[in-house]
Parts: sequence; C-alpha cells; structure tokens
Amino acid sequence: MDDQRAPTTFVSASDHLHVQVVAAAPGERCHRLLVAGDLDTPTAVSLLIAGADTLRLAPQADVAVDIAEVRLLGSQGIRCLLMFRQYVERHGGRMLVVGPTQIVRQVLEITGLLDLLEVPAEAERDGIRPGD
Repeated sequence: MDDQRAPTTFVSASDHLHVQVVAAAPGERCHRLLVAGDLDTPTAVSLLIAGADTLRLAPQADVAVDIAEVRLLGSQGIRCLLMFRQYVERHGGRMLVVGPTQIVRQVLEITGLLDLLEVPAEAERDGIRPGD
C-alpha cells in the first residue's frame, strides 16, 4: 500500500480525543480527519497536531473534519477548529466540518460558526468532493 494513502492515527495524551487521519489518495485533493471524543481544552491541540501532520503529506489540499463522534465541543475546541481552518487556508486549501451531532450543531449555530466553518446539511455529509 502506498504510504501516502495509509491512514495514520494520532491519539491525544489524555485519551479523551481520537483523531484518525485518512490522507488523500494520489491525484485527489481532500484529506479526512475522523474526530471522536471530547474536543475541549485538554484535547484541542491534538487536532491541530494531527491536521498539521496531514497537510505535510499533501500541502494545498482540502480537509474534511468529520466530527460525527464528537461528544463535547468546548470553547477551546471551537478555537481549535477556527485556527485549523486558517492554517488550511494559508496552505491553499479549504476546510469543511461534516457530521456534527445535533448538540454540536447547536453550539456552532449559537456561536454563529455554521457558515464560517462550512458545515453542510446532513444530506451533504460526505464532505468535499473533487471539483467542489
């Protein structure tokens, strides 16, 4: 298997957040980060580290951050998503947040971040597609 296509996994030191990285296949532009657990103060930096490592594989790529299994989204988790979005954009890509649970979607809506973070409707959960 091509090393660039092999999924890599990063687990935070607190074990309250798990981030699985699925790198874009050769010729494609979209990485996926599968995030599960609590995205809050003790764990937020884990997402940034995993994301930065992912973009080293293929800079200027898009990133779909799948938060379907995030149980808790705290203020530092929100800050982390915003920081990561800026990082992706500085590297010529686009970030999309997909799959939030109803409670996480409400947090993003209340904070006014649904549009800024590009959170598609449930029907569009698959994320960024080539050519988008």
